[in-house]
Amino acid sequence: VVFSQPKTNVDWFRYVSSDPTWAKQLEGEMKLGKHSLTFTASSPVSNQTASCQVKIHVKDTEPPRVISCPRSFVENLGRGQMLKQISWTEPVFRDNVAIQHVMASFLPGHYFPEGRHHVLYQAVDGDG
Repeated sequence: VVFSQPKTNVDWFRYVSSDPTWAKQLEGEMKLGKHSLTFTASSPVSNQTASCQVKIHVKDTEPPRVISCPRSFVENLGRGQMLKQISWTEPVFRDNVAIQHVMASFLPGHYFPEGRHHVLYQAVDGDG
């Protein structure tokens, strides 16, 4: 990531420090997520300092991927049966960062009545 040098009226190389220290180079490798950089300018003639903070959010643009998903299937109710407990293998998701949350419209073991039912899963990573 490359970013602009903050404006200052003192010599950048002699009187400005940064946290983290590599930020003074105005570029660096940053992992996905939110980062805070602090620059502090010191007066060469007094004990005064001034600071500014730069916030950088490196966003994840790659959505989670489905690695495996169960096939559709048919289950039959027995004679006089109104509900049937149905189980299946849940899908597997992967992401370049991490899967933060998986939502499902139904979970394995749910009791279904007669009819066609759609089970929907959605995976979300840290950047939504």
